[in-house]
Amino acid sequence: MKQIIYKSSIIIPLAMIFYSFIEPFAFCVPEIGLYMETWSSIVLVVMVTVVWLCCSPFRRGTCNGTITEMLFNIVPVEFVLMLVFAQWHFIIALLITLTVVVGEIALFCVLKKDEQKHIFSRKRHRRYQFVFRRCSVLGMAVFCAIPCLLSIFVYGFESPTYKATEELWNQLFSETEVVAEGDKPDNLYEKKSELWGYLNEKNWSRLSIQERITVTQELVDFESNILGIPTVPVASAMIGTATLGAYDNESNEMWINTEHLANASVEEVIQTVCHEVYHSNQYYLVSTLDWDNPALNTAYFKELRDWMSNQDSYKSAWEYGFGIYENQPLEVAARQYAEEETQRILSYIN
Repeated sequence: MKQIIYKSSIIIPLAMIFYSFIEPFAFCVPEIGLYMETWSSIVLVVMVTVVWLCCSPFRRGTCNGTITEMLFNIVPVEFVLMLVFAQWHFIIALLITLTVVVGEIALFCVLKKDEQKHIFSRKRHRRYQFVFRRCSVLGMAVFCAIPCLLSIFVYGFESPTYKATEELWNQLFSETEVVAEGDKPDNLYEKKSELWGYLNEKNWSRLSIQERITVTQELVDFESNILGIPTVPVASAMIGTATLGAYDNESNEMWINTEHLANASVEEVIQTVCHEVYHSNQYYLVSTLDWDNPALNTAYFKELRDWMSNQDSYKSAWEYGFGIYENQPLEVAARQYAEEETQRILSYIN
């Protein structure tokens, strides 16, 4: 009965593959420059599982109907879960990995040294290999157990979401002046020297992801002030392949792709932020205006009427193609504003 249970443990890694298809998750480890969207994460999970189960040298000596076979089948699952854990605690995950590697090397050296004390025989050599493989699988399973449980029950296979924190914002920005209502836009730009300093390419490259999203929030607040609308919270996450930024009018939140925030140039990040802030401006106008007012039916407000109509029939690039997507009234206006505003901001940065 026990042998059947241990043999059937192969269901565990297969279940992980199945789960990765029905609930795709992304990997984001900025410390090593790893940014994997859902499709590439699925490929990684499948490859790791198949290669380990079919090609691992530890298979011989462990898949023998004992508890070590169950531990062997758990290892690819633990590898994926350790990657999930590394997103949140990279240093700890690195230390655990190094401990396992050093332990493997030490175990190999001890067994090799002990084997050399005896006259070589194939039977004894196979026995040492058997001990090494069993101990290795046991060590990997034990050392990675707690981080893997945290990845399941605490982090739930989720990649981290980065948001601005008040403590970090206070460290980065000392500007506390209150802008008078009658100030001209040019005056507002001139008063943001600290913000433009962080958006200098050289200084930007030194910032962590957490610091960059905090600076980005300051830029969002500034752009919202320029447009005269309430600001929105911005967060960074793995939001999808080829999606640089997004504005959700239902939750009134802005999102920046973490990989884009980490690897794109300052100019590209500024343009993405300005683009999404203008989307929030469009939604604010359309949702707060009194559409029963007959003045809104005049030619002057034609663009606003186009925005309202477009919001009700918005076409995504995935479903309708990029050409149709980028030529929608909402996207044309946001793209034009972002290009002009980015050049204006760059003039102050430079």
